[in-house]
Amino acid sequence: NAVTVVKPELSVSKVYEGEVAGTVVTFTLTVTNAGGGQATNVVLSDTVPAGLQFGGSDGVAADGDVTWNFANIGPDGGKATGWFSGTLLCSGTVSNDAYGVVSSDQGATAAGTPVGFTILAPTLKPSFDQSTSTPQLDETVHFGSTSTTSTIAL
Repeated sequence: NAVTVVKPELSVSKVYEGEVAGTVVTFTLTVTNAGGGQATNVVLSDTVPAGLQFGGSDGVAADGDVTWNFANIGPDGGKATGWFSGTLLCSGTVSNDAYGVVSSDQGATAAGTPVGFTILAPTLKPSFDQSTSTPQLDETVHFGSTSTTSTIAL
């Protein structure tokens, strides 16, 4: 008689949102179990990339890495996600290829595909208003800025 061993088959992916200097970028990592068996005590790890000032996570951050522990990822397309964020520095690139599933009870691991982007400079849309467009002699005129950048109002 043949015995079929049902094991988890894990893969990990990562997406990001935000790429403008001085703003927050959030990375979301997803572990998918395409196998027929449960994956238990799955440990996902990611190194915080250079060019980023760490801001927070739903995982545990220590020594430049973030880790997540997933007790159970179901079979046949089960998923688990984790995120971390940080503020982008002024310029350069962000490259992250050091992430993946580092362990599970079943011995399943998975490396992530590199994710990277060039940090964009904010775009400025200058706009000003004044309290009057035809001031009279000795009248005080107030000026205000309604300028915006590509991400926030100034």
